Amino acid sequence: MIVLTALGLAVASYLTYIHYAGIKPICGTNGGGCEIVQTSIYSKLAGVPVALLTIAYWRIEDLHANLSWAVIALALAAISLFAAERLARHRQTQTDALGLYAAAVVACLSLAMTMSLREAWLTVGLSLQLPLLALIHQRIPVRPIRVLAALVAGTVLVRLVLNFEILDYSVSPIPLINWVLYGYGFPALAFFLAARLFRKSASGMLISLLEAGALAFFVLLVSFEIRLLVTGNLRLPEYRLFEESLQSTAWLAIGTMLALHNERQANPVSYYGSRILLGVATFQVFALQLFAANPTITHEFVGTWLPIDLLFLAYAVPAAFGFALSMIFNRSGEGLLARAAAIAGFVLLFAYITLEVRHVFQGGVMQATNSSDAESYAYSLVWLVYAVAVLALGIFLRQAMLRYASLAILVVVVLKVFLLDMSDLTGLYRVGSFLGLGLSLVGIGLVYQRFVFPRPE
Repeated sequence: MIVLTALGLAVASYLTYIHYAGIKPICGTNGGGCEIVQTSIYSKLAGVPVALLTIAYWRIEDLHANLSWAVIALALAAISLFAAERLARHRQTQTDALGLYAAAVVACLSLAMTMSLREAWLTVGLSLQLPLLALIHQRIPVRPIRVLAALVAGTVLVRLVLNFEILDYSVSPIPLINWVLYGYGFPALAFFLAARLFRKSASGMLISLLEAGALAFFVLLVSFEIRLLVTGNLRLPEYRLFEESLQSTAWLAIGTMLALHNERQANPVSYYGSRILLGVATFQVFALQLFAANPTITHEFVGTWLPIDLLFLAYAVPAAFGFALSMIFNRSGEGLLARAAAIAGFVLLFAYITLEVRHVFQGGVMQATNSSDAESYAYSLVWLVYAVAVLALGIFLRQAMLRYASLAILVVVVLKVFLLDMSDLTGLYRVGSFLGLGLSLVGIGLVYQRFVFPRPE
């Protein structure tokens, strides 16, 4: 059956070549030059052998790996290459035909890979066809090559993004050296290179599709490598603060780089990619890391080295990204996003210093209750220092938003002193809390009077 199918496909390809590539010159009767005649309907026959081979492989082998079928696909690729070589002699009038046969060569090679490779290597092989199609398109810029490139890109995206069977692929015991590295790394590079090459001879949706695919594969590569590094298993139903913090940091870093790139050169992939990544990272930081996976609730061990510990990774690092993004959005004229990023940074930094105080008093495993008087007083003191530092920075930089942030922190301190310290603290701690707050408020008032709202001379 395989031999008969191979012969039938070879005959079909040969007839296609006879009709489509059989070029006959017609010379003028009045001494004029010769003209090359091309029949448009025959140009559509270039894809017939590929379609027949695909259908036969599907119906006979049920898409299972079979090297005999791969050999047939390579033979058809050789025939198409022979036809393309003949047409190249008449490329001035046979451009579309030449592009179709060149695309048929790549399609047959993709089929051969499908018939001989499995799991991640199959997707790698398919993705490597994209730079080849881009190189062909630079020499023969016809629409069929762009269509074939879009089909190959869509196939690779479905296999790597929407195929949940990849979670069951075997993983190497060596950290970071596994199928994820080449299964997503090579397609990311192939998509990126194809986008750069196609940009020289094409534009529009194909470029955006390739750039979006490269970004998606790179993000999945980083995320899956973090997952395997922490847990060793893609399907393990466990998602703790350490992994959450690493994932959020990676997404924030990629999103920030995309925002910087979009600031220098506007690009839809950079614009929407940065928004999506930053939005997902922000949701995870606040919904999971700050609340659901807060170490005072989960009692997860946060380390022993101060201040470089799990709290620093979970809250201080995202806060730094928030401040950086605030400046980027401010330069881009996106005031609302700039203020939102700055507020997120202040909230996360406030959470970080608060949890570090608890870490100092309770150790690596923290509890949500049973605070001592010294710990409760330390919160008020640290928050006051934080508010004064933010106020000083706001005055130095002449930024009203920083002054508003310091006032918000002061309101929190005042509420804590009057609502909690008045009833919880005893002895000198209560005296120190009220005295420190009173002196700080008086000092802040004088600073405002001197630097923010000076009296007229």
